[in-house]
Amino acid sequence: MSKIKVFALFAGLLVVSSMACCGNSKKDNKTIAQAEELISQKKYLSAYQLLDKYDPKNENSVIFLKKVDIVQNYFLFNIMNQIFCLDDIPANKTVEELRGQDEASGCSTVMLYIDTIAERLLLKEPDNALLHKCLGDFYVSAARRFGDGWLDQSSESELMSRARPYFLKAEQLGCKDDGMLGDIAESYLYEMNYADARTYFAKAIAQSHDTIANYHYNMAVAYYSDKENGDLTKAKQHASIAVRHYSQGSDYQYDALYVLGMSYLQGNEYAQAIQCFERADKIDAGRYYLLINMLGAQLKSNSSKYEATTERMINLFSESTYVMSALPDIYMVNDSAKCGTLETLLKRQIAKNAGQMSTACCEMSLGALLLDTDRKAEARQHLLKAKELFAAQSEADEEIMSYINEMLKHAK
Repeated sequence: MSKIKVFALFAGLLVVSSMACCGNSKKDNKTIAQAEELISQKKYLSAYQLLDKYDPKNENSVIFLKKVDIVQNYFLFNIMNQIFCLDDIPANKTVEELRGQDEASGCSTVMLYIDTIAERLLLKEPDNALLHKCLGDFYVSAARRFGDGWLDQSSESELMSRARPYFLKAEQLGCKDDGMLGDIAESYLYEMNYADARTYFAKAIAQSHDTIANYHYNMAVAYYSDKENGDLTKAKQHASIAVRHYSQGSDYQYDALYVLGMSYLQGNEYAQAIQCFERADKIDAGRYYLLINMLGAQLKSNSSKYEATTERMINLFSESTYVMSALPDIYMVNDSAKCGTLETLLKRQIAKNAGQMSTACCEMSLGALLLDTDRKAEARQHLLKAKELFAAQSEADEEIMSYINEMLKHAK
């Protein structure tokens, strides 16, 4: 499955809205306003200190949520989502420019145990939607910032799943934030629960004021990846929207083009698939998985470009056991009549004597191709040469040696 698109890390985190401010005292509102003014001046540490002085024990949920907003959005360093480093930064700098840099090393440390405090406040305010959302955001940010290396060694998908019940409760209590709905959908996508993922991506799209390319991209993934109840037509529709709305030439647009191309390929629409792959290749040239699928589509559609693509792949990946072992299969599956072209190109690369690893991989690939075309005696010669060259490596790859030995059993 294509990677899951990570939504903008700091977008859609906690914002103190009318939902949280209902019933606040005038003093609370005045303090929040003062903090907002400091934030507008990039005085993030001063804003936090103002709030912490006003509510040092974190007993006021509105003030606490504003503290969370500051540490999650304006930190310069973040240690396990529990210790945050803040500063009042120069007007000509941004947090993103300074984050993690030596220039920011003199910032002050703030400890805020977000999950513990939020759980305690929920005992008093069980129907506070933003506290539930706060806990969900906490686990999502831990998943995205630290992945599998967080405190309790939970995987990224486990952390996303842990966030979901809090988000669902926030939704039940009336929170309709599109970023939160998108996170719910993403947590389902991690679990390959495509139906529920699509339901919540649709909610996120409907709730957002602007077209959000990430939601459409992930909706395409959820339709394309679902082999039981997927829909290639809808996958193409959503991927096309994502392609249009992602920045021209961005990594995100590349991914959307790849999913769009794979959707066309799955539907045997080879010309359209090739067009998508070629556009993606212009953004970031030479990714092997794109070239493998583009070559397959070219062979299927009898495109004249297949030879150039094959030669390019050999030039780029002649030292890759994975790619070189895949080439014979691509030809055999898509158009075995053209295997002579691959044979010629492999022999040409071997003749270049481009290095031991390159020659070993090409000999292995050629041996596999000849075996597939029932030329066993010739195949055996090339497989034995490949085995010799791989064995001469300082650290012979046991998996490759086993693969070659298995082929040799049939090359008699």
